[in-house]
Amino acid sequence: MMQVASGAEGIERRREPRFAVPIRAKILGETVMVRNWSLIGLRVVDFPAELPNLDDEIRIRLILNHKALSVSIACWSDVVRVNPEQRTFALHYTSVEPGDYELLETYTRILSKN
Repeated sequence: MMQVASGAEGIERRREPRFAVPIRAKILGETVMVRNWSLIGLRVVDFPAELPNLDDEIRIRLILNHKALSVSIACWSDVVRVNPEQRTFALHYTSVEPGDYELLETYTRILSKN
């Protein structure tokens, strides 16, 4: 069964479901576990370094692992939310290579089957 993250608001209303299965991401030189992500963005909680600014464009790397599959995807993202008190921020992917996006879609299909 697919593990989908649910927000404080309750029912998910985004275009793309958010997954609760953790992935690693390299963001601003830090490797963090992300437990709330989708095909269009992610939310980082308890970031250990200086938080980015709202509207910053940053390059990130997603590291996807599942059984024999291990893939690293680089993409550009915009910072769309920042909460300094909770040390969280949200990113929206703005540029993902088509082949990398297909890998990300394949990864979510694999997760959906489990």
